Amino acid sequence: MGLNHWKNHIKEGISYLKDGYSLALEMGDLVYTGYNMNHYLAELIFTGQNLLEVSKQFKDLRSLQQKLKHLSGIHVFNIFEQFCLNLIGSSKDRLSFEGKYIENEMDFVNSLKENLSAYGFYKVLKLIIYYLFNEVELAYHVCLEIKKAEGGFFGMMFVQFYYFFYGLTLKEYCLINENQSIINKNLRTLKNIIKKYRIWAKTSPDNYMAPYLLLRAEFYNISNRQEKSIKLYDRAILVAKENSFSNIEAIANECAVKFYVSKGMNKIAESYFIEAKYCYSKWGANEKVKDLDRRYGFLMAVYRNREEIINFSSTIAPSMKPVNKIFHPTETSTSSTLLDFATVMKATQTISSEIEMEKLLAKMLKIVIENAGAEKGFFILSKNDDLFIECESYANKDDYIVLKSIPLDKQDKLSSSIVRFAVKTKENLVLGDATKEGAFVLDNYVLQAKPKSVLCFPIISQGKSLGAIYLENNFVTYAFTPHRVEILKLLSTQAAISIENANLIDGMKERERLKQEMVIAQRIQASLLPRIPQSKELEMSAIMKPAEEVGGDYYDILKDKEDKIWFAIGDVSGYGVTPGLILMMAETALTTKVKNSEKITPSEALILINKILSENVRERLRENHFMTMTLFKYEGDGKFLYAGAHLDIMIYRAKTGKIELLKTDGIFLAILPDISKIVKQFEFTLEKDDIMVIYTDGVTSTRFPENREVLFGMKNFCDVVEKNSKKNAEEIRNAILNATLDFCKNKLDDDITIVVVKKK
Repeated sequence: MGLNHWKNHIKEGISYLKDGYSLALEMGDLVYTGYNMNHYLAELIFTGQNLLEVSKQFKDLRSLQQKLKHLSGIHVFNIFEQFCLNLIGSSKDRLSFEGKYIENEMDFVNSLKENLSAYGFYKVLKLIIYYLFNEVELAYHVCLEIKKAEGGFFGMMFVQFYYFFYGLTLKEYCLINENQSIINKNLRTLKNIIKKYRIWAKTSPDNYMAPYLLLRAEFYNISNRQEKSIKLYDRAILVAKENSFSNIEAIANECAVKFYVSKGMNKIAESYFIEAKYCYSKWGANEKVKDLDRRYGFLMAVYRNREEIINFSSTIAPSMKPVNKIFHPTETSTSSTLLDFATVMKATQTISSEIEMEKLLAKMLKIVIENAGAEKGFFILSKNDDLFIECESYANKDDYIVLKSIPLDKQDKLSSSIVRFAVKTKENLVLGDATKEGAFVLDNYVLQAKPKSVLCFPIISQGKSLGAIYLENNFVTYAFTPHRVEILKLLSTQAAISIENANLIDGMKERERLKQEMVIAQRIQASLLPRIPQSKELEMSAIMKPAEEVGGDYYDILKDKEDKIWFAIGDVSGYGVTPGLILMMAETALTTKVKNSEKITPSEALILINKILSENVRERLRENHFMTMTLFKYEGDGKFLYAGAHLDIMIYRAKTGKIELLKTDGIFLAILPDISKIVKQFEFTLEKDDIMVIYTDGVTSTRFPENREVLFGMKNFCDVVEKNSKKNAEEIRNAILNATLDFCKNKLDDDITIVVVKKK
């Protein structure tokens, strides 16, 4: 949990925490049950999960937390739950944590001071509440108090959230403070926070890039460098959205609102205001939505009728009221002036007969345009929680244009707001005269393109929006009559079925492509396996057993110009061809450096390999893969030098019959371009019959098929080595491999790599 957020999306740790409190409970470890439970709930909150749903989990888990009878854990549990309730709007005072479980906040805080972790969590959450509700001075003073308790949650993601809101608060405090020396001091502190985030954003861009960009935008805002702020606000919003942090996305939009309002650019501020309300509502922070309305409601005064304003806070997903005409599924029409039943059946048969997605969308769009009386149309599909334009077609042209997934928000061909409305509400939207009536008269696209008739209807399957079709007629107003809409509803039902079928076909094709890719990856991996050199002092044996999904396991054994033996062990993140290519780069870089250099050390070689990987992986391949690697150089007489971060090195000592685990140190490769100041070098010595085992995590993380929560683990691993320590290196290697394969019944989840070295 403490390491996950440094390299993976925070959300990936949620399942581990949930498993953690379940396993701890099974083992009777009540302290760690509560510990994992609280952090599980906290990560749900901080990753932007809907607070209404999170609050239900608090209710479900409260009885268990109380049964644990761990006072500190209960305190933390109460803090997080009250934080949720304050944002949802279920507390008497949104700034106070007093409620059902915290009767007197002052007494409660005093009881926390002996527990730095609980006290730190309380202060961080209090800071967030004060900042979100614009209590700048209170937030500023809490920031200063937190410094005293920071050690209580050092290394956890809460430190990053503290610094994020500390930085945001400093910017706001500079705006209300007239003391220039204090302003200058706070600006220096803000710059230092941004420097921290620059490092964090490099190592874990999924989690920390959006906050980093937003803090920079805020800094340039108060430094009067508007052109940079404008770009950075938009980048922060986009990155937060891409990584599903609805809370950060909401805050970034609100910061942009403040920026544009302060510049008198209210029309631009309005669009960010709407997005901020939507994102806060998606997070479930309904009290914050009300706060936005109170402070920036004037931005919506341009609408003629309050009922036309979008109402976000009534539901978790936004529901928008009202526009010119919305036809609901229950509406019926007896008119048959548009098409007869035979025409509908013919169109349905044409749609249902197509199984290739590209052709399906094109045919469907043509049929819809013809039967709706539209001038042009667009097919939009939902993918990965976002919308993309896949196809466009025109009534006066026979062909169609495949757009290859253009993001809805990165185009000027249609109104993205109208499409999002239809998809979110799952209702047909008809605008008879788009520039003169309805809630979208001030939409940027409508203002610029001046469309006359607009129709957008969602494609729905089993209650889920698969996408939408957007139609325009720019020759006449009120082109899309209720009769036409009724027919399109019938066609949309078949469209949904056909899209689901086409998705299944595409899925089968993708699986086949991945299967072929894995074959290539296996060949790459096999081609890198080294021949083991001869040695008078060492017995050596190695093996790599690939799983079905070929990963990035790597090992190497080679000699340098001085005839000294080198060992390498590593693992590239991910599966498939790309990790295989990265392995080839690493192997080539290592071989070139070791065989062509004299007196080179493991740390020097590692610095060079990292430089090559960083340049190729980040800049050329534009991938986010990274690699663990430890290099060893055998100096002779049992002495080994080593450097680099990987798994613990297992050393069996023949004299004591016991195993030592040597920690590795450093940083993953291909993350930073220069690691010369980070890499450290160490050494150890093997005596006669001592054994070194280096390996990848496929060994220890092998799962038991009947209960996949049970791992082979380090204890079993050590037991196997100790029991077979009298055997030669190859026999020890085989014993480890057979033990892991027996444990998982030959069903490997990950590659297994084992290198055994025994001192003669």
